[in-house]
Amino acid sequence: MRKIFTVAVGCFCLFLTGCSSLDLSLQADSGQADSGQETKFQISENDNISEDSQSEIASSNESGLLNGVKIENADNSSYDRDNYPTWDSVGPSCWSVRDEVLKKSIKSGTGTTDGCKYISGTWEDPYSGEELTFDSATAVSRGIQIDHIIPLHYVNQHGGASWSAEKKEDYANNYDDLVAVGGAENEEKSDQGPAEWMPNNKNYWCTYSERWAKIATKWGISVTNADYNKLKTVLNTCN
Repeated sequence: MRKIFTVAVGCFCLFLTGCSSLDLSLQADSGQADSGQETKFQISENDNISEDSQSEIASSNESGLLNGVKIENADNSSYDRDNYPTWDSVGPSCWSVRDEVLKKSIKSGTGTTDGCKYISGTWEDPYSGEELTFDSATAVSRGIQIDHIIPLHYVNQHGGASWSAEKKEDYANNYDDLVAVGGAENEEKSDQGPAEWMPNNKNYWCTYSERWAKIATKWGISVTNADYNKLKTVLNTCN
């Protein structure tokens, strides 16, 4: 009865409007029609999403900071740390990128140098939230490490392997990607992405996620779906 009524209405519409065509697709089976139930179509969570669709998802996040970040799995390119040389000299002196990062993050009123490196000082480790004080060049060297927000190994497997030698060195010494942290925290992080590791200091999560997103966008570094979701979750809670 419902089918007859629907077709009749459609024909009446054609008569009144003069439409050239009217698509009356009746997909429901007779059992559903007789019972008065509507046929609903849903996308299963198990359906595959194309890479193009994933890229569209990455450009529509609420925070905006992940716009343009491409979602891709690691490509498993071979990694050689020597291809990413670090701690270029800053100017004609013996001062290096590492020392400059330490200078930018040292606690005001502390720190002494021998002209080429720090031999004492106090730094706040953003990953742990703790202050770290050292009173010798050896202690500073061992206790404070310079971390790449997006690890070099991760970068290499997300587009970096195809970079030129010059670009790899530029990235490895890029101030925007570097942070002075405690050695234990840096070693715990290793080359893990946000889905696997976040700083123990939760007060740094927003800054950490913002920096990761901005660096990935600037350098064209892709992220895994899990890392994208973690970044999005954190960024959507930040002011």
